[in-house]
Amino acid sequence: MVGDPKLNSVHQRVRWWSAIALLRSLASSPAAAEQTLLNRSELAAVDSTEEADALAGPRVFDVDLDDVADGEDTGLGADTSSSEAPDDSARRRLRQFAQEAATLRGPEGDAKLKHAITMVKALLKDGYNPILFCRYIPTAEYVAEHLRTALKNTVRVESVTGTLPPEEREDRVNDLMAHEGPHVLVATDCLSEGVNLQSGFTAVIHYDLAWNPTRHEQREGRVDRFGQTSPIVRAITYYGADNRIDGVVLDVLIRRHEAIKKTTGVSVAVPVDSATVMRAVWESLLLRSGDYGDQLTFDIEAMLPAGTANAVGIEWRDAAEREKASRSRFRQAALRPEQVGAVLADVRRSLGGPADAERFTRDALSLLGGQLTPTDDGFTLTTSTLPLPVLDQLPPHKASTVRFRRSLPAPAGDALLNRTDHTVEALARYTLDAALDPQLPIQARPARRAAVIRTRDVDTVTTLLVVRYRIELVLPGRRRTIAQIAEDAQFLAYTTNDEDSVDWLTGPDAERLLEVAATANILDELARAQLQRALDRLPALQEDLDRRGSEIADATVTAHRDVRASAGVARRGLTARMLPPADVLGLYVLIPDRGTS
Repeated sequence: MVGDPKLNSVHQRVRWWSAIALLRSLASSPAAAEQTLLNRSELAAVDSTEEADALAGPRVFDVDLDDVADGEDTGLGADTSSSEAPDDSARRRLRQFAQEAATLRGPEGDAKLKHAITMVKALLKDGYNPILFCRYIPTAEYVAEHLRTALKNTVRVESVTGTLPPEEREDRVNDLMAHEGPHVLVATDCLSEGVNLQSGFTAVIHYDLAWNPTRHEQREGRVDRFGQTSPIVRAITYYGADNRIDGVVLDVLIRRHEAIKKTTGVSVAVPVDSATVMRAVWESLLLRSGDYGDQLTFDIEAMLPAGTANAVGIEWRDAAEREKASRSRFRQAALRPEQVGAVLADVRRSLGGPADAERFTRDALSLLGGQLTPTDDGFTLTTSTLPLPVLDQLPPHKASTVRFRRSLPAPAGDALLNRTDHTVEALARYTLDAALDPQLPIQARPARRAAVIRTRDVDTVTTLLVVRYRIELVLPGRRRTIAQIAEDAQFLAYTTNDEDSVDWLTGPDAERLLEVAATANILDELARAQLQRALDRLPALQEDLDRRGSEIADATVTAHRDVRASAGVARRGLTARMLPPADVLGLYVLIPDRGTS
């Protein structure tokens, strides 16, 4: 028993957390319950109630995803006996319960699974491709296994959990989204943040209720987002009418969250005190003597300490109102566009726009031997002529052609010509890596770190540098300062006169050199001599390059203060400095072509 008076406070706390974790597993699936009953509790070796709370709290109460580490889709385990003093009788009971849970596996014994299969079939019949979110790894694998059996070979079913490394998760998802036929994904919350699913899925089923309502929004936000081509996205909150645990979560958290969102128009995370409220709820459920089954039927509000439910409700609404006021203040009163406009324009210029992404993609694929066929909204790539190292880097595509589009919506399997598209990102990553790998054959290296180009676009020998700077930022915090490292790439260019002194070009003139085109060939001997001369000059340029880095650090502080001033917040405390030396990543010598056309 959780409240066994023979146990000290630490052991009572461990049993309490393990009991809550077991209740969650039981509500999830027989597979999760069986594993939890058979596994030793991760809390068995803790030495204090504080340590138990710190370890179990985030796992049980589904804290915000930003605070969750990989692998948090596992259960805590139910065997709370220590390795020094194992409780054999308790272990026997747990194994017996696990055997009983195992007998419930499958649609015949698991009504939750049986109805979920019916829902999935109905969604597929209506043309939807659903993703089911589960809380635990065993549940996701169990549901995927039985969906494959129920749907036979007509539908492709995959599961993605924290057992896979992040790169493999993304590859498996991309491969499934590229599948042209109906498909279903079963996943844990390892996919509810950071992976876009809108190009391959059109429905979300919350197979397990999260104990943090914002997780439901994060799950649905992976599918119902910009770029979704379906006019309707289905979202199903699935819970058991006779499952009292789901009833507690639904009434105390999810419905209250929706009510506050509807009243204030703002969605906010559960206040910190909500975890305390949930602990009070479950303490009431678990620590009282008597028949627990009957206790679970009590009105949940009546079981809370006097005034606690109302206090949390008020705090939650207050948090929403503060967030609403904050957004209104930022949107209407404090932000002064004239102060942040220059900063925003500079960021956009540095990142580049869709035209830059399209030009890069076209040039890189053409240099790699890809066959491009123009279309009304982009082009189509035939991948069979690309080198194998390139194909290994690109996301998997079932067809031998990939269609690139300039604008949304982009159907599943098509690529979008912007810098965040998976195919464009993979191509950029390959191009950079190949430029740094001299062992690759020439035809597999579309870019170079150094080159000599003869062009009509310059009147004198001009050298263009790509320089990387590392800037250390020290940000003020409420309790301590935070140090971060930022990187900035700059295009710098110079010419030399007869005395071999260096004249630096202004920023716009340097960036203009990115547009020059080669207009004539150059002898290898001359190219080598010009390149070696430029390389030999680099040590003498280091002081100028470092001085430019210090200017970037100063500009960073100024931009930060301008933005904070525009928002009406404190501006003091930020410092920035360049971490020497500046790194020259690329060097390109442009020689004038004085020939006649």
